[in-house]
Parts: sequence; C-alpha cells; structure tokens
Amino acid sequence: MARRKIEPPKMGNVVKKIYDENGRYLGCICDDYCRDKTPEEVQAILDRCGQIWGEAMEMERLRKLREEKEGVKEIV
Repeated sequence: MARRKIEPPKMGNVVKKIYDENGRYLGCICDDYCRDKTPEEVQAILDRCGQIWGEAMEMERLRKLREEKEGVKEIV
C-alpha cells in the first residue's frame, strides 16, 4: 500500500499569527469557514451557535439542580 504524502495545509484566511518569545514564527490560525458567506449567512451561523450554547448552559443548570436535589454528583 502506498503511503500518503503529508503536507502542511494551504494558507487560508489568517486571523492570527503565532510567534514564540524570541519572535520566531510558529504558525497561524486560519478561519475559512465564513470567508465566502454573506452577512446574513454569518448571522444565521452565529444565531445557531448562540442557540447551541444556550441549550448547553440550560442542561448544565438542570444537571446541577438534580445533583443538589438528589445529593448525587454525576461524573461528566
């Protein structure tokens, strides 16, 4: 079986470059997900992320309430 050649990813939409304490370039963070989206599409993505976050926080609140009520701590 032929081995797949591993290459660094192609440079995308760079949002942050990372350097060490000596100023040597270490890498970068790219965000290509929203680059070609309309403002409406970006807002829809952000709205959905907010909804997911809100649901997660509500589940956490309910878990803590249940633990307090039952006196049992769940391992998460």
